[in-house]
Amino acid sequence: MSGSRKFVTVTFFTALIYYILAYIIPLGSNMPLITPDETRYAEIAREMIASGNWVVPKLLGMDYFEKPIMGYWMNALSEIIFGYNNFAVRFASALSAGLTALLIFFFVKRFAEDKVLAPLSALVYLGFGLIYGVGTFSVLDSQTTLFISGALITFYFGYSANSKLSLNGWLAICGIFTGCAFMTKGFIAFAVMAIAIAPFLIWQKDWKKLFTMAWVPIIFAVLVSLPWALAINKQAPDFWRYFFFVEHYDRFFRASVDKTQFHTQPFWFFIPIIIGGMLPWAFHLPTAITGFKRKYAFKKPLFRYLACWVLFPFIFFSASSGKLATYILPCLPALSILTAYGIYWALEFDGKDKIFNITNRVLSYIFVIAVIGLVIYQILAYFISSIPLIYTSLAGMLFAIFGVLLMAYLYRSSSKAHSTMSKLILFAIAPLFVMLIRPEVTPDMVTTEIAQGQFVTDASKYISPDTLILAHMNMMHAVAWYLKRSDIYLWDNPGELEYATDLPQYKYRLIKGKNGLNALIEEQTGKGGVATFMRGEFQENFPVKATNEAYQNRLMFGKFD
Repeated sequence: MSGSRKFVTVTFFTALIYYILAYIIPLGSNMPLITPDETRYAEIAREMIASGNWVVPKLLGMDYFEKPIMGYWMNALSEIIFGYNNFAVRFASALSAGLTALLIFFFVKRFAEDKVLAPLSALVYLGFGLIYGVGTFSVLDSQTTLFISGALITFYFGYSANSKLSLNGWLAICGIFTGCAFMTKGFIAFAVMAIAIAPFLIWQKDWKKLFTMAWVPIIFAVLVSLPWALAINKQAPDFWRYFFFVEHYDRFFRASVDKTQFHTQPFWFFIPIIIGGMLPWAFHLPTAITGFKRKYAFKKPLFRYLACWVLFPFIFFSASSGKLATYILPCLPALSILTAYGIYWALEFDGKDKIFNITNRVLSYIFVIAVIGLVIYQILAYFISSIPLIYTSLAGMLFAIFGVLLMAYLYRSSSKAHSTMSKLILFAIAPLFVMLIRPEVTPDMVTTEIAQGQFVTDASKYISPDTLILAHMNMMHAVAWYLKRSDIYLWDNPGELEYATDLPQYKYRLIKGKNGLNALIEEQTGKGGVATFMRGEFQENFPVKATNEAYQNRLMFGKFD
C-alpha cells in the first residue's frame, strides 16, 4: 500500500480544500442564524464589545453565568474583525474545527509509521457529520473540543518525550490548553483530562506518573485562568457559586429535578449520537474494526491512549443526568484517528476487503434509489396539492452526484490499478456536494420559526429608539441581535435568564400577567409605545389589540401606541 510523499501531499491538500469549501465559504451564506443558540452567542459577544466589559458575560444587559468567558472572547474578536454578520458569528466555531484537524494532523504525523495517515485522519475528522454541523454553527462546543484535544495531544507528546526539558515544555503547553478549555466550558475540562489520562497510565502500569506529571499542567492552567477568575469574582461575586452548583453539580447529578432546563436523557443517549455523528465514515466502522483485529493495535501505547480518550469520557458523559448531543464532541478527534487507522490497515492487504466493498455497493444503491424516490415525490407533489413541494430537483441532482461518485468508487475498489488512498479520498469528498447546497435546500420553516431574523428586521420599521420592546423568551435573542438593543423586557417567563431576573437590579425587566402588561403599555403611551415579539400561541394573553400586528408562521409582532 502506498504511503508515498505524493499521497501525503494530495491528501493534505484535499483536507485543506475540503475545509475551505465545506466550513469557511458557507459561513456567510443565506442560511439564517438559528434561535436561540446562534443569536444568543452572537448577542453576548456584541454586548461585550458595546459595553467594553470583557469580564462578566451579559445577555440583554443582565448577568449570564452559564459559561465562562473564553468562547465569548473568540466570538467578540471575530465580530470586531468581520463585523456583525453571519460569517463573523460562526467563524470561531469553523476556525476551531480546522485547528483541531490541524492538531490531529501533527499528532498522527509524529507517531504514525506511514505518514499518509496524518492527513487522512484530519480528513476523516472534518468529514464527520457532527463535526461539520457544529463547526458551521455558532455554539461553544467546537472551541471546547479544540482546547481539550490540544491538551490531550500535548500531554501525550510529553509522555513520549526523551528529555526532561521536552517533557516539561509539552506539559506546560498542555496546561495552557487545559486553562483555555476551563475558561470555555468550565470544570468539565479538568474532568475529561483526568478520566482520559488516568486509565491510560494505569493500563501502561505507569500509575506513579499520575502524581509526577500532573503538577506542571495544573500550574499553567491556573496561571492562564486565574486573572479572569479573580476579576469576575470581584465584579460578580456570585458567579462561582452559581456556575459550580447549578451549571455543574445540578446538571450532572440533579437533571431529573428539572428535565427542561438540564436536558435529561437516558444512559444510552450518546450511542446513536456518536454513530450518527461519524457519518458517512460510520458506514465503514466494520472495516475499521477488521483492521484493528488484524493488527492487534491495542498492545501499543498510542492506541491505548486513543481508546481511553474515547471510552472513558464517553462513559462519563453518559453517566451525567443532563445530556446534549454536542457534549460528546471531545471524543471524536481520537475516534477519527482510530477510524482512519482501522480502514487503512484493513485495506493494506492487497487493497481488498469484502466488508469494505459490500458497504460501498449498498451505499451506491441506496443513493440511486433515493434519487429515484425524490423524483417520484416531486412529480406527485406537482399534481397533488396536499403534498408539500421540496427542493427535489436540486437535492436530487446532488444526491445523484454523490451516488455516481460512490459507484465509481465501488468499481475502482476492485481494480489493482488504483491505490487505496485514491479510493478513500474519493469517498471523503463525495458528501462535499451535499454540504455545499445545504443552505439552498433548508426547508422554509427554518427561516421563519427558528430563524427569526427576517421577521424581526421586517418589524423594525415600526420601532423607534424610544419604543420599549417586550419579547417572549424564545425570541429575545433574535430581537436583541437584529435590533442591536440589549434593553429588552421579558414577557411572563424569563427562561435561561431566571437567575438574572431574580436579582433586585434586573427584576423590573420581567413583566408578568395582564396587569403588568397593562401597566407597561399605559406608562409608554405617547412615549414611543410598546413593541411585542411573541410566539403566536401567546396572543390570547394580551389585553388589548395592537395598533399594528403582523404574523409569520407561529411568530407574532404587535405595536401598542
